[in-house]
Amino acid sequence: MRISIERAMAEALPVDLHLSVDKLTGWEPEPTVVVLKTSEDWVLVHRLDDGFFTDGYVAMRRSLIHSLGTTRHDAFRKRVMQEEKRWPQVIRAPAIDLKNTAAVLRSIQQRRQFAIVLRETVSEWHSIHCRIEQITDTDATLLGFDGAGKWQRRPLRVDLDEITRVVFGSRYLKVYEKYA
Repeated sequence: MRISIERAMAEALPVDLHLSVDKLTGWEPEPTVVVLKTSEDWVLVHRLDDGFFTDGYVAMRRSLIHSLGTTRHDAFRKRVMQEEKRWPQVIRAPAIDLKNTAAVLRSIQQRRQFAIVLRETVSEWHSIHCRIEQITDTDATLLGFDGAGKWQRRPLRVDLDEITRVVFGSRYLKVYEKYA
């Protein structure tokens, strides 16, 4: 059943997220999520790995969302997490400012967390696993690392208008925060 962003957030329902670029970019679609907060242009969701376990957050442009769907399976997942006393953790939103792209990146930078910054269009996508170094009104300087935890020699400057999603706080990224 399709559901609005506002209803998903108000009722704190786990939802399946369908993005406008999923089939075009090759980037793996987001798992089941819980919508935590929204602004005019951005949405913050908590990812539910396997539908039951939290695994980081995604801040994404609202325009990227094609639709949200919910099923009785999602209602069951919510009930299980409530019974297991994990639901308060699922619906707790980190202090991320969703006013604009610069605010989102500054919030993550202040938390000293690594991120995966995505730039997606209907014809291509790019991602960088990184530490956010600097943010201006027009661009961000990101210091990337590879799958072996090796830092790139030079930071990458990215136009803020090109950023569509920012993943942070996942178990995957926490490993790199610890060992890279």
